[in-house]
Amino acid sequence: MSAGLALPAPPLLWAAHFLAVYVFVSLACLWGWHRAAVLGLPLAAAVVAAATFVFAAAVLLCDRAAARRRDFYGRTGAGLALLFAAATLMVGLPALLAPACL
Repeated sequence: MSAGLALPAPPLLWAAHFLAVYVFVSLACLWGWHRAAVLGLPLAAAVVAAATFVFAAAVLLCDRAAARRRDFYGRTGAGLALLFAAATLMVGLPALLAPACL
């Protein structure tokens, strides 16, 4: 990963995840998709869990790439990646703990 991507990639991935989850859950509630089930989970929760896993893995790959660098950008990028990996998990966690649509 280049120095130019080490810093902005994790927050951009988190923002994309946040937007995708927010839009999907809104549409799922609007169109009644929340009643469907996949592997015993409501469809909305299953999709949010899958998206959270994929985006958190992508953010952690950014951490791994940034951690190889031993300069300021590498360390800062690695720290940001860990921070935004936790933030990504926090966005996806409520979908598994609470009903998506009230």
